[in-house]
Amino acid sequence: MIGLLDPTLFLARAEAEVVSDLEVVLRACREHNIELTPLREYWPALWSEIGSALESQLSAEAKRTLQAVRRAAPSSDAHIAALSANAGVAWRRGFTVLFGGPHLQLPWTDRMALAVIRAVSSGQQVVMFCRRMNGRNLVIHTAGNSTLHENTRWVLHVQPSGVGPRQVLCVYHPRNLREPWTARFDWRLPTVADGARYPFCVPNQWWKGSITAFRTVASRPRLGRCPRQRVGSPEHQWRCRVPLGRLHPQRGGATGDRCRPDQRCRIRCAFDGGEPRPPAPCAIRQAGGRDGCGVVMLRPCSTIESAPHTEGTLR
Repeated sequence: MIGLLDPTLFLARAEAEVVSDLEVVLRACREHNIELTPLREYWPALWSEIGSALESQLSAEAKRTLQAVRRAAPSSDAHIAALSANAGVAWRRGFTVLFGGPHLQLPWTDRMALAVIRAVSSGQQVVMFCRRMNGRNLVIHTAGNSTLHENTRWVLHVQPSGVGPRQVLCVYHPRNLREPWTARFDWRLPTVADGARYPFCVPNQWWKGSITAFRTVASRPRLGRCPRQRVGSPEHQWRCRVPLGRLHPQRGGATGDRCRPDQRCRIRCAFDGGEPRPPAPCAIRQAGGRDGCGVVMLRPCSTIESAPHTEGTLR
């Protein structure tokens, strides 16, 4: 597998952020046997124009991380065939978003397009290690205490001559290589492979721009009432949506007391530090669970969810 580096990884910023981003690249290369091929279309300019300026601003320890990335590349790109005339085409929109202004100068759009076409022409799988920047390829959604990151550029499209259309995955986190769909959705979403009880259901064609990845909905406030069964009993268990903390009705200061069906109760959630909540400002919605048991969701009045609506979606 061939890995290419986003030049914005080497732009000056906080040293801790630089080291963290470069360590992600090194870790992914080790775990997935990725070669940082020094393609002449972009590699020399990467270090002479951007990398050298960054290195002069780093401490000795941070410089070692930067130099480790450079040493991870082979000494030559001779094992990758050079580009010929009319080597292929690139969908310019994606390259302009990632490698155009205001963060990079105009030549980088063409440099990275040629580098990607050459790498894909080799017949090997290619990935692009990218840096996420709000307003460039990232939108941050917040509602209440919830935050989700929407990646607005997750693949690059090229078509080398004689090969056909190809997609190059934009990698922001090592998990993107194990679960490619996380390059578009939030990488923290749970999956079956993680052993999640309520895994995120990935759309069949998640890579298509026509698929709605994120939407914001407003929950409907409603007063909750406790059933006759004690919470936590086998007859009827209530659990929070995320995380799966247990809801405890309170009456008279004693947790777990039985309540009458016509009695309003205070609800506290273990995830929220155990502090009682009055039911009025919360949105309590009940949905059918397994074996006929109800699942009660305690959510703020404004909620973010990833489409499609599924059990286990981070909220």
